[in-house]
Amino acid sequence: MYLALASALLPLATARSLWSDSPGSYADLITTAFPLGNGRLGAMPLGLPGKEIINLNIDSLWRGGPFESQDYSGGNPNVSKADALPGIREWIFQNGTGNVSALLGESPHYGSYQVLANLTVDLGDLSNVADYRRSLDLRTGVYADRFCVGEGCVQREAFCSYPDGVCVYRLASNTSLPAVAINLENQLAAPEPNVTCSGNSVSLYGRTFPGIGMRYNARATVVVPGLKSDLCAQSAVRVPGGQKEIVIVIAAGTDYDASKGNAAAGFSFRGKDPYDDVLKTASEAAGKPYSRLKSAHVKDFQSIFDGFTLTLPDPYNSASKPTTELITAYTQPGDPYVENLLFDYGRYLFLSSSRPGSLPPNLQGLWTEQYSPAWSADYHANINLQMNHWGVEQTGLGGQTEPLWTYILETWLPRGAETAKLLYNAEGWVTHDEMNIFGHTAHSAMGQLPGRKRVDVPARLGSFRLYPGHQMVPNSRLPDPQGGSAVLALAARPGQAL
Repeated sequence: MYLALASALLPLATARSLWSDSPGSYADLITTAFPLGNGRLGAMPLGLPGKEIINLNIDSLWRGGPFESQDYSGGNPNVSKADALPGIREWIFQNGTGNVSALLGESPHYGSYQVLANLTVDLGDLSNVADYRRSLDLRTGVYADRFCVGEGCVQREAFCSYPDGVCVYRLASNTSLPAVAINLENQLAAPEPNVTCSGNSVSLYGRTFPGIGMRYNARATVVVPGLKSDLCAQSAVRVPGGQKEIVIVIAAGTDYDASKGNAAAGFSFRGKDPYDDVLKTASEAAGKPYSRLKSAHVKDFQSIFDGFTLTLPDPYNSASKPTTELITAYTQPGDPYVENLLFDYGRYLFLSSSRPGSLPPNLQGLWTEQYSPAWSADYHANINLQMNHWGVEQTGLGGQTEPLWTYILETWLPRGAETAKLLYNAEGWVTHDEMNIFGHTAHSAMGQLPGRKRVDVPARLGSFRLYPGHQMVPNSRLPDPQGGSAVLALAARPGQAL
């Protein structure tokens, strides 16, 4: 009772915003930029006053798998390894540990998640920048920054809209904007992407690997109210100075198709060329007023985010301090405002990286500036995949978990049935620790790394018995997995029930 009374007397602050009084740094992009996302598309504006850089991602852009080798097998062996299982099992029961190397699969062409591109918005060299501030509203998913040069002040906003399937970036000035150059950049050298400009749109189109690599396309369509002329020059959109407002609509896609990750489709995971759909999506969104795009986004995002609210006291007036300062200064016994902010930020990141139709959040959620991020930014079934979903059902985001179940059904079950038979002579299906988006369900050699003292046992996921008698996802169009699961063969003696 006394704790409740004390809390009631403290000032309450709604911890729903990140903010800074300085731009982010590309050298430390992940921790200094503010992330945006609509599940499929991700963007990280740095807030640089002169040449702004917005890092772009799309959830399905991976190299490797069948987009690098037509013989890709998901790491599965060519012949059964199940004969080795009885000896491995008995040794483990007798000694507590064992050598499972006979079951390990090879992982050539496992692949990696990778960055899509950088959108650059170049306002030229600006000196004597004053009154700088940038922020991210966690309730609405809208980024904003503002700075002044002399008498003129520039305001910029960005968001990634689920209803319209695009990210949107807007510049406006109380006087007039300088000349602005807008371009898409990608540092991939082999094969080098093709960057073109026409109809006030910059398009970046390429493959992740020569010949059979995954196709990807990013498009930035520029809208300048009252200006209808073609502004393309030197593969960039170049807007002359004197404008009051510029709106940039970003769309992207790949030819990855998880529904083609089965034997009937040759485990190709290959869909149609993304170019036409990207063009259509960008054109339709660019034809709408900015206010309409923003309103639809905010209504959608806020209606989900506001499904759960946590409000803790702000005893140290922390809301008035930049986020980086709060994190740096955070020590025991803690700060309720910072804890509230981190709670809100976790929900925000999940909502931004998991929406129906997307892949589930990977090890980095949705965001990376690298071509080879740590651990391939893949999926780990030992704990990381679960951690990304901790607290989701309990905090109003249960409707956004469909990407996980679809990912399991389309990428684990088909190859996982082969893995169960080849490694354990078991019916049903199985997966192990490390997974990509191409059905890698084999037992990885990573489980044998020095210092790893556990046996990398199969994940018993096929039966989904967390909710007996119910669908895997209640009220979902998704069916329950067929065939049950492969028993934890390493942990079960013959005839022993689990």
